Amino acid sequence: MTPRANNNGKTTVDGKDSTGTEIAGNNGKVIQDGDLDVSGGGHGIDITGDSATVDNKGTMTVTDPEVHRYPD
Repeated sequence: MTPRANNNGKTTVDGKDSTGTEIAGNNGKVIQDGDLDVSGGGHGIDITGDSATVDNKGTMTVTDPEVHRYPD
């Protein structure tokens, strides 16, 4: 089974070690259609596995330098 997530609303992630969407497995896919706001050292999207993709059609706002936004 291929891991998938589709976020089409508003996701707010705030705080160290917080994660908005996390999937594990090869060929995973995250479809980000909504708003993703990340701050405070959080992670917006974490994917563990090979050949994974993120399709970002929404908005992603990162408001502090401790937050990682990929790809760089």
